[in-house]
This record gives sequence, structure tokens and C-alpha cells, in this order.
Amino acid sequence: MKTYTPVYVRSREEAAARFEPHNWERSHEENILCAQDMAQAGSSPEAVLEKWGIVRVRFVLANTLKEDPIPDGLDPELVRWCLNARVPEEPAYARDFAVDLPPQAMNDFLAAARNSFEHTGLFDVSHCEPHIDDYLGCVLALHPDAIRRLSPRGQLWLAVDGWDCEPGKDGSGISAIDLALPQFGPVRVKRSEFMGVLKDEYLPDWAQETLTTLPAVELPPDRALARQLGAYNTTHCEPDSQAMDYEDKVLVLPLRSLPDNCRQTGYQLWYGDYGMGCSPGSEGGRVRAVCLADGGTYRWRRSDFTGVLREEYLPEWAVEKLAQLREVKMEMQDTPAVFGQQMM
Repeated sequence: MKTYTPVYVRSREEAAARFEPHNWERSHEENILCAQDMAQAGSSPEAVLEKWGIVRVRFVLANTLKEDPIPDGLDPELVRWCLNARVPEEPAYARDFAVDLPPQAMNDFLAAARNSFEHTGLFDVSHCEPHIDDYLGCVLALHPDAIRRLSPRGQLWLAVDGWDCEPGKDGSGISAIDLALPQFGPVRVKRSEFMGVLKDEYLPDWAQETLTTLPAVELPPDRALARQLGAYNTTHCEPDSQAMDYEDKVLVLPLRSLPDNCRQTGYQLWYGDYGMGCSPGSEGGRVRAVCLADGGTYRWRRSDFTGVLREEYLPEWAVEKLAQLREVKMEMQDTPAVFGQQMM
């Protein structure tokens, strides 16, 4: 099997901090050469893929799609697939290997790259659970650019421990076991190296057999309950929640923050009414919030909430209750204050 120079997916700044500038420079040079080959008139996608490998070709294509406006005529499914590749935000260097291709040629490269990727048997984001963000005890799939050999066997790991198993953390790493080489025991892997939790239907037989030889991972009771109930979590929230104003938004509270008798998904949804904590940056500030499940009110810290619920995940039972709360809020805002009436 032909080997290729690993694609370096971190920024130049990160490379310097990790004492890996030579890795970034070598990969960047090959990105430029790959882009030049792709841009040559009449270049064959298959020949470029053979020369540079699927991971680099996809990386260059993804960089191009992120750098330039996506033209009409591209296959939306192919574009979505390609954009799953990890490309750092580097405006100063991204243009160096952005390829100027007509839509049909770009489609040809995208289709050939997708076909080549599928032939490798590698796992992609589409094979991962969209709504599990707590990795403890789960089989995780590494990003294709994080493995040395293009084989799905090197992608599957069991998360057995580590602070970073929970979302929002990417510090000391996840203690995980390579299911292809379980005899070497757990090693530390950064959370960002994983695409997510592999769906059960994609778990191969060899991996299932390996799992039967490993000790079961026990989850703390609150995290086990959250997984059992399919609790709302970061994957159901707006990705830029921390920068949003929480007033007049539906907010998600972690299941573990609720009293034992209220640990149900409905009690996780709260309406942000008012308070200093509604403003971004005021993590210690309080938010007066109304529970959509029972109408109860409580002043939570802004930092207590997971984030702002995305509209598509608002359940039908909560739509009417949210409308009623907003109507009451509008009426209160439209009603002159008593002190103001006395002054007139």
C-alpha cells in the first residue's frame, strides 16, 4: 500500500506551539503542489488521487470550498461530505492552495474523491451518532486524517476514562483503547481527534468481539440516566450559544442540575425571561428563567445552562407554552409602569 505524507490539520500557530513547524511547512508545500496538479487543464482526478492520496485531495478541496463562495452547479451532497474534513482557519495561508476549477471539474474531483474514500472503507461523520456528546464508555471513530494507515481498523477506540469525555473540554485527553490493538492498553487521545460516537449498526464483527474481552465501563448514575433518556445536550444547542443573548430564548439545562424528581427531558427546557446573566460574557450573572414543563421560575447562573436550543429540536408540546410566555412578556412590555402613569 502506498504511503503519503500525513496531512497536518492544525494551524501554523498551533504547530509552532507544539514545536512542529516543520510538519506544517512540509504539509503546506504538498497542499500547494496538489492544488497545482488539480488546476492543470485536463487533469485526471484519479491520477491526482493516486499521486497525493484521498486525505490530502479532500483537504485541498475542502479548503477551496471554505475559502471561496460555493458556485452553483455543485452537488450539495458531495459538498457536505467534503466539508466534513478538518481544515484550520488560516486566512493568511488558505489561498495558497485554493483551486480555481469550473463547477463541472470541481464536481468531477468531488465525486472521484468520495468514490475513493468509500473504497477505503473508512468511517466518516455520517457513521457517527449526531446526539451523543458524552464519550465515556462509547466506541469512538477517529478522523481519517488522524490515522497513519488508511484502514478502518485504526479508527475505532473505546473511551474508558478522562475528563475530556464530557463536551466542552479538550485538555488532557481521553483515555482510550485502540480496538485493533487492545493489548497495548489505554492511551491518551485528544477529544478533537475523534469525529464522534460510532453508530451501533456500523460496528464491525471484529470490534464487537474485541469489546467482549474488555472490562465494561461503568458510567456515573447521572450520566447513565442522561444517555438512557436521550437528554438534551450540546448537540441540540446553537454552536455559538455562548455569544448569544439568552433573553427570550429556549435554554437547555443539564439533566444533572435538576432535582431527582424532575430528571426528565421536559424539565431541561427553560425560557430565558430576563436578568444580567442573559448578556454574553456574564457567566456568573443570574438568568430568571421559566420552566416550560411546569411554569416554575428560578434564577440560574448563565453558566448553568448548556446553551440555546436550536428551533428544530423544540418539541410540539412546548411550542404553545413558549408562545404564551412570549405573549405575556409582550403585554408587560406594552403596559406603562404605574410610576410612569402617576407622573403624567
